[in-house]
Amino acid sequence: MLGPEGNNPGFRWLRQVPVWLAVALFGGLLAAPGMGAAEKRFTVELDAGLGYDSNAFLAPERAFFDPFAGEIVVPRRQAGFFVPMSAEGEVVAEAGRARLVTTVDLEGKFFLENSLRHADSQAVRLQTMLAIPVRRTGKWQTDFTIGPTLAYDRRIYVDRDTGLEATTRLSDQDLSDRYQYGRHGLEAALRLQGSPVSLAWHARVGKYDYREVPVLDSLDYLYYGSGGEVEIDLRKTLRLEIDVDYYLRDFEDRRARDLAGNLQEGTDRRYSYLDTAFLLRWRPARGWWLYAGYSLPRREDEHAGYHDYTGNRYRGRLVYASRQRWKVSAEWKYLDRDYPRAFAFDRPGMGGKSYETREGEVRGEWRLERGWRVWSGYEIVRQNSSDPRYHYERHLLSIGAGLDF
Repeated sequence: MLGPEGNNPGFRWLRQVPVWLAVALFGGLLAAPGMGAAEKRFTVELDAGLGYDSNAFLAPERAFFDPFAGEIVVPRRQAGFFVPMSAEGEVVAEAGRARLVTTVDLEGKFFLENSLRHADSQAVRLQTMLAIPVRRTGKWQTDFTIGPTLAYDRRIYVDRDTGLEATTRLSDQDLSDRYQYGRHGLEAALRLQGSPVSLAWHARVGKYDYREVPVLDSLDYLYYGSGGEVEIDLRKTLRLEIDVDYYLRDFEDRRARDLAGNLQEGTDRRYSYLDTAFLLRWRPARGWWLYAGYSLPRREDEHAGYHDYTGNRYRGRLVYASRQRWKVSAEWKYLDRDYPRAFAFDRPGMGGKSYETREGEVRGEWRLERGWRVWSGYEIVRQNSSDPRYHYERHLLSIGAGLDF
């Protein structure tokens, strides 16, 4: 169920939404000059298809020793067909120079086999942004946007080795709803557009409210952060983008770990992140685009440093869009993360913790008449990890159709 009706505890976060933000937002727009004669327009995008997943539960690639169970675990990889569905709607109301943009995004992935139903996922996002042109001076245009965001995400917490709902080892208590959460927050951005340089600043704050599981620590946390972006036109067909993001995740009731990997009573987790990214975008010929990117993700565990990590992320993408309404793209991603103080299974003596992920994707799309389009894609993900529970490979193949109006 995606609506807030009834007493479903997964939607209690809706009652916590700061209503005064929405009231102030809409009130400010209605008070703007000419709002009574606001022009409105909307767009809708619908997609549905059929896909095949070679590893629906991300089962580990090989057998491993589980120190918690004290036995060898032999994972069972499960494959099957699924239906991917998505809908995106946008309503824009303009009054004078101000715009109120409301977007709704829905995504779902539903497996056809009953044995794979625990791999289903659903997500909903609602955002309303008020965009206000601040001033124009010479080559510079300054714009400010602000607005609230609501979201809901549901996926089932499963035992990746078997695909069954996760439970506690001793009491066999159901943990399947552990990763179900709602989110509400506020976003703001200031952008200075110019040539050959554009600047931007953004800030976000959000509350993540997870479904509570009594025997485990809460996953609830407050997110807040800020960042900046610089875009530089090096040539007419070459652009460099530099992004710097700093943000924090402040958990409300989740114990931190000491340097031996033990949970410590009377503590709360708090992580700070710094991500610096560089992206080069080049248009070598009409219809062609080439992207090359690199970023340095960093995390600091502010308790004892147990969950600190450093990493490198690389990205390459090639896109060709023809005048005949078809488009093809190929993308490659690589990410490595190293935890200098953490252990696999959070157990000393089990080795250090590290991840290395490679992803590749190709996609084609053909636009037809009257807003229709057809598409197809293939994706491969391979993750190597010193923790054998997260060492896996996955292939995804999908075809589908969409309608825009």
